[in-house]
Amino acid sequence: MYYQLLSIFLNALSVLLAKVSFSRVSENAFLIIYSLTFITLALMHARLSEMVRYLCSRNGMASVIFNTLGTWCFYKGLEQLTPGTHSFIARSYIIFGTLISVLWFHEKLTMTRFFVLLACISGVVLSSLPDATGNVAFKSVMFTLFSSLFFALNYAVLKKKTADVHPCAPLGINGFFLLILASCFAGHQGEWVFSETAAQGVVYSVLSAAFIFYSMFAYIKSAGSIDFHVATVLRALSPVVVTLISLPFFGYAGGQLQIAGEMLVIISIIAMGMTQTMNRRVS
Repeated sequence: MYYQLLSIFLNALSVLLAKVSFSRVSENAFLIIYSLTFITLALMHARLSEMVRYLCSRNGMASVIFNTLGTWCFYKGLEQLTPGTHSFIARSYIIFGTLISVLWFHEKLTMTRFFVLLACISGVVLSSLPDATGNVAFKSVMFTLFSSLFFALNYAVLKKKTADVHPCAPLGINGFFLLILASCFAGHQGEWVFSETAAQGVVYSVLSAAFIFYSMFAYIKSAGSIDFHVATVLRALSPVVVTLISLPFFGYAGGQLQIAGEMLVIISIIAMGMTQTMNRRVS
């Protein structure tokens, strides 16, 4: 539980720094810096041989692919959305996570969980509507939804068990694959222009990558010891933290429908957590 909560807080700080860096460096430049930071930090904690063993292990390649695609889509969505709006839309993770828990892990879909799931879906849809400034782009929303799907699949693969290696080993491999993906989409001109603003962007990018690295480290470390559904609910609390931290920097421009959607997401999260707690007491 402690590692999951630490992961949520570090993730919120990382999202805020990433959004700030986008105003100073391009998205692809950010991803390249992000990837290099991941690889460096992973090599400080884990051996290269462990990374290779993880990649070649059962479910290892699937985990790397899902996490790499999820990360790329996540930041593609963040580029044109405020951190708060992006985080609430990203809570579609709990929808995909619940569906996976039923279809893959054969958990029971009770009537209560079904209605809570519908509430969460409604909340995500309302959160995706344009805010008071008309700032929600359909493409960014779709990228964010796909990132949630890929991350939910990645966590499911981790629950299915991969190689028993240091938690930083998969992060290093993810950084390597993301570096390749980001390099393929990087432009030949304008990606790297030295200036004081760009230098600040590099610093923010490195810090953002470091925070999310240790957020994912904590996330992976607890993956095998916490119930899949409980982990999904805990991770869904992060939009509240992101919104609160980003308010002084980006404000809040949500309309009534968006606020209603965000409240639905929060209520559905709480309801799912209560449902899980009652089920544990009964069993």
